[in-house]
Amino acid sequence: MEKYDGWVVKSSHGRNPWLLLWSFGKTRKEVIENFEEAWEGERWKKHRRAGFYKIVKVKFVEVA
Repeated sequence: MEKYDGWVVKSSHGRNPWLLLWSFGKTRKEVIENFEEAWEGERWKKHRRAGFYKIVKVKFVEVA
């Protein structure tokens, strides 16, 4: 089993950070492409430099 399942964008808007699950991808490149498609062509670098978004590794765990 791999250490991580993939990558996702983490948003820091507001008090509590959250994950943008629609941006999930197996590679960082896929995540950036998903993000740019959702924001209709805006560049990932612009949003990353603003400090509100970053890409993080995720591992999914089933909770009962």
